[in-house]
Amino acid sequence: MPLTKPLKELIAHNESLKKLSDRMIHRERKSSETLRRYLEGVLSFQKFMESDSVDLALGKLREKTDITETLDEYIDWLDSRKFSTVNIKAHWYGVKKWLICNRVNNVDWKYISRPKVVSQIKDRIPTRDELRIILSNKISLRDKAYFMVAVSSGLRIGTISNLKVKDYQTIENLGMITVEGGPNKKLPEGKSYFTFITPETRKVLEDYLATRQPVEPDQPLFVKENGEPLSPFVTNITRQWRRLIKRANLGRKIENHPYAELHAHVLRKYFQTNCKLAGCRVDFVDFWLGHHPQRQEEYLNDSYFRPSLQTHLEEYRKAIPSLEIFELTIAETTIGDLKKRLAEMEDWKKIIEKTISEKEIVETQYKKMVLDRYEETQKKKETESQSQT
Repeated sequence: MPLTKPLKELIAHNESLKKLSDRMIHRERKSSETLRRYLEGVLSFQKFMESDSVDLALGKLREKTDITETLDEYIDWLDSRKFSTVNIKAHWYGVKKWLICNRVNNVDWKYISRPKVVSQIKDRIPTRDELRIILSNKISLRDKAYFMVAVSSGLRIGTISNLKVKDYQTIENLGMITVEGGPNKKLPEGKSYFTFITPETRKVLEDYLATRQPVEPDQPLFVKENGEPLSPFVTNITRQWRRLIKRANLGRKIENHPYAELHAHVLRKYFQTNCKLAGCRVDFVDFWLGHHPQRQEEYLNDSYFRPSLQTHLEEYRKAIPSLEIFELTIAETTIGDLKKRLAEMEDWKKIIEKTISEKEIVETQYKKMVLDRYEETQKKKETESQSQT
């Protein structure tokens, strides 16, 4: 998501923010979305310092006898204004990064404590039947394709809105989507990953693209009805999702929270949950989701994880039966198991037939033996009777 005009002007008028922006965007290749979130923290700190500008707030902080204590009071200030623990953490990261970029070094960072972050969002993932209702109830072809891509690829809503036609390609009976990092994107420049979409999603997506023919590689994958690019702000798409779930009578809100239980981000959670339940390896699922290592000891997995494309396809195919919404398919592994069991049943059938045949032979021989003995006994009795006479 690109920075808004007011935020760009804010950076231009504050030297301390220029240093923050230059280091994050140019040196560290962070996304503008990350910078935007950090700026929210800096602006809240400006308000806490009761200053007319960000630079003045920084100057005022430098004059403090105990900067560490002031920063600790800032955490209390956020908490007193009912900021959630998640937002306190996000704002603090922004302020800390801003101070480091401006060489505010005389701070005891370990002394400053934050409330423990505990997730309180009790959302849930939709059922397959609920997705069918949502995605078939007075929905445009574009929106149906958009949200089916979200379900079967695990991509973020904002990422899908930024995709180009050239980022999509067919592979076997699936679709493959490549996400490249760069300016105004969540993924830093130089990084990339890919994921897949199911056969049914590929069909719906290509039906949608067919309505826009001809399409050029550099055109957005999804556009407005007038052909213009979608807004870079995810609120527009999430607003459309809220309309769809309300239309399906599934817009129930989380208790004491403005979010709906089935907010748009649960589509990404739906993908992750079903891939893992289907037996896909966690490192593959994390790759498709665009997750990168968060801990220092995990960095080698990001640098050395290089399985072949065919291996990726084999792993993803395990999840297809769980990710398809309208067309139910049987996993190839399931088909293989069924064939194996059928072969085993055929073997048992032959054994049983052979056993029955052998039993029939034994029974026939036994009956003949009994009959022969009976006849022999009868003849013997007749002979004895004649001799007595």
